[in-house]
Amino acid sequence: MAIRQVIPALSASLLLLHAGPILADGTLADLIQRGDLDSALESIRGGADVNAAQGDGTTPLHWAVYLLDT
Repeated sequence: MAIRQVIPALSASLLLLHAGPILADGTLADLIQRGDLDSALESIRGGADVNAAQGDGTTPLHWAVYLLDT
């Protein structure tokens, strides 16, 4: 799936959803940073914490916007 197809849906999902459980294999931000967009969307649907930041404060939305801009 092309990133330019996924990012608008991902960004909208991040804005609409609220906090949920933390992912066992990392945060949603980690999944997006790695480019694992299918898993990221699946995690959002499963209630992932869309506000969970990485250690440096980077959020899923930061990575989504960054990847869209590259």
